[in-house]
Amino acid sequence: MCSRIKIFLVVVIIFSVNSVTAQTYVTLTPMLGLNRCFAKFDGGDKPDLFKNNASNHQIIFGGLIDYHKNKFIFSTGYLYNHAGYAYSIKSVGHQADSGSWGYKHSSANQGWTIPLRVSYYLFKTNGKFINFKLDMFGGIAIDHFSPRPFSTATYSNAHVETKSTYKTINQYGVSANIGLTFQFLHRGKESIALTFYYNQGLTKYESIRLNYTTLEDNRSYQSNLITRGTSFGILLSYPIKIWDVDKRRSIKSHTK
Repeated sequence: MCSRIKIFLVVVIIFSVNSVTAQTYVTLTPMLGLNRCFAKFDGGDKPDLFKNNASNHQIIFGGLIDYHKNKFIFSTGYLYNHAGYAYSIKSVGHQADSGSWGYKHSSANQGWTIPLRVSYYLFKTNGKFINFKLDMFGGIAIDHFSPRPFSTATYSNAHVETKSTYKTINQYGVSANIGLTFQFLHRGKESIALTFYYNQGLTKYESIRLNYTTLEDNRSYQSNLITRGTSFGILLSYPIKIWDVDKRRSIKSHTK
C-alpha cells in the first residue's frame, strides 16, 4: 500500500514539473485597438443643455513583451495613447435626452504608456469549432502626454459659440488598469487575442475651461473639465513566440 502511494506521488510530482516547465516562454505581442476617453466635470455651469463625456474614440497601438510562467503572464511594453475629453451641447428648446445636439466637440492629447501588468489564467474552452483561453489582468502604467501647442481655441456653428482655454497640469503620471483577454486557439496554439480593458487615470494632465454661448437665446455658460487619461478600450493582438525557455533548457541538458 505504501509503495503504491509512493509511486502515485512520484507520478504526480513528475506530471506537475512537466506541466510547469512546458509553459515557460516569452512572446512579443503587437496590438492595435480603439479606446474611448473620459474626462471629469470640475465645476461651473452644467445646465440640461450640456453633456460631458460624449463620444471620443482614439486609436491605440503598440506592443508588449510577455513572460509566460504557468498560469501567470508578466507584461510590459510601449503603447501610443491619448488623454482626452468630449462634450455635447443641446440646441435651445430641446431636452437633454432628446438626441438633438446643436454642437459636439472632442479632443485629445497624444502620448505614450508603459504598462506593468500581471495576467492570470482562468479557464480554457474545448469546443469543436472555436476555442479560447480567458485571462484576467491588472496593473499600473507610467504615462506621458504632450502639452498642446496652443492655449485657446474657438469653435462655433449656427447654434453655439465656444472658447476653450487649456492649461497643462502634468505631463507625466500613473494609471491603474484591469481587463480580460480572450486568447483564441488554433490547433492548440495561441492565435489572435481580443482584450477589453478599463484604465483609471490617477494623475491630472490638463484642465479645460469651456465658455460657450447658445445663439438662439444669447445665454452664456462656463464648464470646467479635467483629463486624467481615463479610458475604456478594446485591443486586437497576436502573440509571437520569441523565446521558448523550456526548449532552450532541454537543448542545454542534451548537450552536457
